[in-house]
Amino acid sequence: MRLLLLTHNPAGVGADYIRAVSLGREFASAGHAVVLVATAPDLRTPRPQGASGGLRELWFLDPSPARLRRSGLSPLEVLQRTRFLARERFDVLIAFGHRPAVSFPALQARRRTEAVYVGDWADLWGPGGIADERTPPLRFVMGNLDGWLEKRARMQADGLTVVSEHLVRLARSWGIPQPRIHRTMAGADVVRIFPQPMEDLRLRHGIDLEAHILLYSGLSRYDRAHVVPILAALAPLDPKAKLLVVGDSSKPWKVELRKHSLEDRLIHLPHLPHDQLGGVLACADVMLLPFPDRGLNQARFPNRLGDYLAAGRPIVTNPTGEAERLVRQSGAGLLADPTAEAMAQAVLKLFDDRDLAIHLGRGGRQYAEQVLAWPILAGQMLQFLGTLAARGSPGRSLDPGAGVESQTGTEPGGRS
Repeated sequence: MRLLLLTHNPAGVGADYIRAVSLGREFASAGHAVVLVATAPDLRTPRPQGASGGLRELWFLDPSPARLRRSGLSPLEVLQRTRFLARERFDVLIAFGHRPAVSFPALQARRRTEAVYVGDWADLWGPGGIADERTPPLRFVMGNLDGWLEKRARMQADGLTVVSEHLVRLARSWGIPQPRIHRTMAGADVVRIFPQPMEDLRLRHGIDLEAHILLYSGLSRYDRAHVVPILAALAPLDPKAKLLVVGDSSKPWKVELRKHSLEDRLIHLPHLPHDQLGGVLACADVMLLPFPDRGLNQARFPNRLGDYLAAGRPIVTNPTGEAERLVRQSGAGLLADPTAEAMAQAVLKLFDDRDLAIHLGRGGRQYAEQVLAWPILAGQMLQFLGTLAARGSPGRSLDPGAGVESQTGTEPGGRS
């Protein structure tokens, strides 16, 4: 079958892009023809030619301001994608997000063809989610726009793949029937990210072998404000503790750390491709995911969780939403109250108890291999797509290309 994946993230960056390209590779490995349309990284990068591993990636050169392009709001991007879909035919259209550059072309193509339209829902953007984190003017403008577009795109979809129970409940409250909903997760790249010898990689990156490394990875700004207070609470308890930040700019981190006179505790590395990320994650003793209980975090399933588990290092996070669910099911880390002091104590416990840290890290890696590996999640999604196609068009069957039983509407591990 022919599948089109759409995201407004720039190629190579962003949670939706990582999710789309990871699933797309597995769909292609299962024998399907897959095209991934992303936003151009910049105006200088040439469009990719051909297919890599069966996955064809495509983007259009758009002279619109970068902020407009990367937010999925560029009218030219919408037009170019719509024109492309007018010439091409696909069996399944998967929209990773709801912004106009994603949902508008997919909905237009669905109206013209018999394609199945699936919305992949990984974040709550409207009221109760990301909108609540914005400044009041942006909350009013973008929050309401996102809320309207998000609901419209989800309700018009033939099927939804959602990453959290919170989003499942919201979809059901909108009247979307359970058979149209497939509960999935953020996956783990267990091939590119795997446990590696810490000492060798610390030497390669110039990191002190004796340091106790607390790692925070990701581009999201929403949890950044909680990280520095944790280090500030930890520093007096452990003079060897250092914070390794991967991704984002170092400037805001230095500004915040300077307030606590902790600039010398920061090790910063820029955003890295996934095939290089594993070597950095292996330098850490403990992975940090501040995840306080709020609407934004109840709804999402951070991609970095899969990275952390794949790397085989223990996690410290909070008992919130999918982070709590994953840690309890996998035994991959410790849950702490969302205060800097409680998080620091949990980190210190793992720094001091090497055997416990190794045990939790191994449990996380095993869970990543058995539950979160992208081939497993992709197989379940293909099964769901085949069910949607058979239900929506009698007599037409899309071979799911995988024998994995679908977990539509279930908890991870098959619990109802």
